[in-house]
Amino acid sequence: MTKYTKANYRTNYRRKVSRLRGRVRSCIMTVLLLCAAHPVFGQQEPTIPLPQFVVTLDGAGFIPFDQSYRLNYKSSLLGLPVEWAASLGFPLNESLTSSIELRYRRRTAELLSDFRITQLEITPGIRAYLEKPHPNDLRLYGSAGLLLVNSVASGSLSQTRDGTSPVTAQASKNYYNIGIALGLGIEYPFNNSSSLYGGLRVGVYFADPVSTGGLGDAGGVSLGIGFRYAIY
Repeated sequence: MTKYTKANYRTNYRRKVSRLRGRVRSCIMTVLLLCAAHPVFGQQEPTIPLPQFVVTLDGAGFIPFDQSYRLNYKSSLLGLPVEWAASLGFPLNESLTSSIELRYRRRTAELLSDFRITQLEITPGIRAYLEKPHPNDLRLYGSAGLLLVNSVASGSLSQTRDGTSPVTAQASKNYYNIGIALGLGIEYPFNNSSSLYGGLRVGVYFADPVSTGGLGDAGGVSLGIGFRYAIY
């Protein structure tokens, strides 16, 4: 039977340490070779460049806040009960876009055959995405802007100079207002350039009250869908 002395223990210990060091060196060399073979190891995915500008076009139904405006008028644009909007946006980063939007609606009177109110809203504002983009997935966004509104009330009136032989003439009057617009919606990307979105937008007018001969708060809620296209 072999007797183990202190010299034997030292020799075995050194052999074990030497084998362990060799295995550690082999593991380190393997990792270094893998890193050299794959230079992008540990790097982040390349980011998509920002578009130069973004164009949107949408159509929406409109529900006024004021009850009389809602009951006595209806939306009618090119024979459709919708309003149309277009915007030009300039991305600031992947989540925030500044924009200028034009929105046009036409409301015709229910009881008068030829009376209408048209509204053109100019809205400088922002669109902010509330989450990071994910491939083939919905993305939530919010929007806010300043409303600059020009409303035109127009229609046919009968007039006469001597009380007889009335003639029909066109008359119109401009009304100006200011307000805010807030929106919330979801967007679905088809690719890096185009996407489909839908949501609601609330427009509130502050000026031009009825008590001073104005139209009052002719704002309301718009609910619709649109198409977004990015130019790189």
